[in-house]
Amino acid sequence: MLDRMIGGYGIILVVCLFVFSAFACMGMLGQWYNVQDQAQFVAMSEGRYGGYTTDATASMSEWCQNSHLDPSRVGVTVSAPGAPVVWGTPVTAKVSEDFNFKVGNWFSFVVPITGVGRSVSAYIQNTISVCYACPAYKAAV
Repeated sequence: MLDRMIGGYGIILVVCLFVFSAFACMGMLGQWYNVQDQAQFVAMSEGRYGGYTTDATASMSEWCQNSHLDPSRVGVTVSAPGAPVVWGTPVTAKVSEDFNFKVGNWFSFVVPITGVGRSVSAYIQNTISVCYACPAYKAAV
């Protein structure tokens, strides 16, 4: 009799932990898609203008504000940070963020999330810039 009662509470505890873990992972997956989308946007901006510009910086600040993220916890790494790169050069952008798993005040840990965007520079000096993106989403470069 006692073993069935303990077993019943044990099963309920395991099911509750599984459900909580599923919800937490769904939240992290949603945030990863958000970070991946922003990384692709930054890469496309890099491709259009030949490098990382103040427009991309403004976009990152707006994204952090809309996503309720602390800008100091978001990192951006780009392949063309300086002067414009020539037409046809592959450009990449990597956006990383620390996702905070938190259960009230009892349990908290941080998981780094990284999104990688790829594009090709379409910058030709003194012409109209065209933008296209590489559709392949592979592991980080």
